[in-house]
Amino acid sequence: YTPAQLKENIQNQDFRDNLLKYLEDVVKEDLDQFRDEANDGANTTSDIRVSIQETGPITGEVVPACLSTPNPASGDFHRIFCKDVVRLVETSNIHKHSTTCYKYSKGTSDTSKICRMRMPRVLVKTSNIDLSTGQITMRRSHPWINNFNEWLISACRSNMDIKFIWSGNDAKALVYYITDYVTKSTLAFHDMFALAQQGVKSIEQQRVTNSIDNAIEKSRKLVLR
Repeated sequence: YTPAQLKENIQNQDFRDNLLKYLEDVVKEDLDQFRDEANDGANTTSDIRVSIQETGPITGEVVPACLSTPNPASGDFHRIFCKDVVRLVETSNIHKHSTTCYKYSKGTSDTSKICRMRMPRVLVKTSNIDLSTGQITMRRSHPWINNFNEWLISACRSNMDIKFIWSGNDAKALVYYITDYVTKSTLAFHDMFALAQQGVKSIEQQRVTNSIDNAIEKSRKLVLR
């Protein structure tokens, strides 16, 4: 379907229902389903890691993204997989504001600045499609989670964002973003070295100020910078 055909077809109730069913199957905006299936509805925030038998030997505080992808041959794969998704999303895919969020914002005060990631998001009880505008609003019970697909995030083990390309403008914006990104010039080695050096200095300064001695935490902050 072209974007124009899709907008025409959403006038049909069956088409709308099937489209929303498809989108809810592919794009997730909260963890309700996975928490329910992983721990019988219990919150897994305090149970951030599965047992050693499920993931293999682990020591200390291992970042979930560094753990192995669950083995599909496991007899309890579905529960282990759901728990893995919860851990990955909670540690890697929940948005936290930073200066990057506001680099294009024209607001001068904290209250007038707008996050370019559109966070936090509005909570929505039921997915729906506005017939007059064609806008699709997906069900969401968490304001800070980036859209994700459970299979992709478990396989790639990193943060992600996934979006349904619904309009011609969205398609053009996607083409522009990809071509602009892949043709971006790379930094010279001396520039990269200078940035890395500045990052190390910044981390060391934070360590003195905030008493950060954990090696994993320092490594994480350096990579993020």
